[in-house]
Amino acid sequence: MPKTKSKVEPMVPSEVEDTPKSNIIPEGFIPDYISGTKNIKDSPKEQVRQRIARALLHEYAISNDDMESDFSVTIPGKRKKVDVAIFHHESEHVVENMSRVVVCRPEPKIGRNFGSDIPITDAGILDQYDLAATWERAEDGNFRRTGRRQGSVAPEILFVERCVKWLKPGGRAGIVLPDGILGNPAAEYIRWWILHHTWVLASVDLPVEAFIHEANVNILTSVLFLKRKTDDEMRAEGMGGKQDYPVFMAVAEKVGIDRRGNKLYKRTPDGEEILIEVESVEKIRIGEKVIERNLRRRERISDNDLPEIVKAYQEFRRQYPEPGI
Repeated sequence: MPKTKSKVEPMVPSEVEDTPKSNIIPEGFIPDYISGTKNIKDSPKEQVRQRIARALLHEYAISNDDMESDFSVTIPGKRKKVDVAIFHHESEHVVENMSRVVVCRPEPKIGRNFGSDIPITDAGILDQYDLAATWERAEDGNFRRTGRRQGSVAPEILFVERCVKWLKPGGRAGIVLPDGILGNPAAEYIRWWILHHTWVLASVDLPVEAFIHEANVNILTSVLFLKRKTDDEMRAEGMGGKQDYPVFMAVAEKVGIDRRGNKLYKRTPDGEEILIEVESVEKIRIGEKVIERNLRRRERISDNDLPEIVKAYQEFRRQYPEPGI
């Protein structure tokens, strides 16, 4: 697949700038969901504020006309600015009409290394997990759990075990994991545990663009699709009845956005956006009647490999049924 790069305009040296006519957000800025018309200078705290504002707007249907950033209030006897003030619908933006406030703090810097920067060390928690124990290789090539507990464990490792144990036998889960769990030699006992307790249905490698903008996770990840084995299936394997089966594997090079979250569209080798004709039905009311009319429009195609991977997986399953019950 051809690799494309978005052209970035130089950063404007101001705190807030008008939204450009194009969909490209200048470097160093993010959309301001409170004003609805501006881009605002990026910062860790601003990222938190804008995610909250977007949730208020889209999930709680609070109009951005009823929100104001950096609103001054008096607490007790001192003037303070609240990060987001929310007012009663269509009321004047004064303290008397304020219904609630939002105070933001920058997120802890944990994303770059997934969860390894916040290891779990509480013995009461670690004792609940198989994967918190120390494991050693047995004579037959498998792994066995020792009586010793690790001093600290990355939370994503415990997350894998909890997800699997919450599934009913035959239940399925999709888990996003750092590639280190799937490829690091020190994590081989984790992979053995996964293969012992589940059927691995598919593994899809994701590019860094998938999570770097929203979650600040700047590492390679994969989506692992698992199906929990029944107790009888695990016993049968323990008695030498191990079953070989094919696993679907794919690599997504593009997920429709770049590192800053800007949408990417498929282009020709000359750089022109590819357009397809889409037909839809629109209903309009004329007087007492509802009339349907066919519309045709040309739309851009998201440069996203995931829909094609889904189709490939469906074809794979038609050829190879799921293992297990």
